[in-house]
Amino acid sequence: GAGQRVTIVVGSAGAGKSVLLSDWAAARPPGLTSWLSCDKADADPVRFWAGFIKAPRAIEPGFGADAAELLSVDRMMSADITASVANDAAKLPAGSVVIVDDFHLAAAAAAPDMTDLVERWPSETVQLVLAGRFDPPLRQHRLRMSGQLSEVRDRDLYFSLTESRDLLANFGVRLSDADLVLLHQRSE
Repeated sequence: GAGQRVTIVVGSAGAGKSVLLSDWAAARPPGLTSWLSCDKADADPVRFWAGFIKAPRAIEPGFGADAAELLSVDRMMSADITASVANDAAKLPAGSVVIVDDFHLAAAAAAPDMTDLVERWPSETVQLVLAGRFDPPLRQHRLRMSGQLSEVRDRDLYFSLTESRDLLANFGVRLSDADLVLLHQRSE
């Protein structure tokens, strides 16, 4: 998804979205990845955006200072805050990533402003990754048609038969091929 406007990772509960992203983040060069984990309280747009603005400070300590000040004064998102965040994102080092995990918990409150931010996002230098249990409401059809959307979905997260066999073997479990196929189908 590098170089594309946004990457979404969408999968059911327990599908491995967070594990996949944390493994990927750990393998990246240090100092280029920021992470925001959403919870139910992030349904409040001010709380979500305050967290979103703070997350990239793991990469650049001064990130979002103006945006944070505007948000604290206005207590709501605005076009000025979105522009400020996008401008600061453009100043992050090339290859930086901002990951928002469990975005589905904040999507309803954050979607309109996130849609505006995605349209301004400096995809040439910074990758934006949104992970959640369902598709974020971000005009994905437009992003998909323009080739600016990278998607990882349940089917991409599923274990192959070989991976399932290897996992079970790690626990000393050996199954016949027929039983493995049946287990794989039933457990997805």
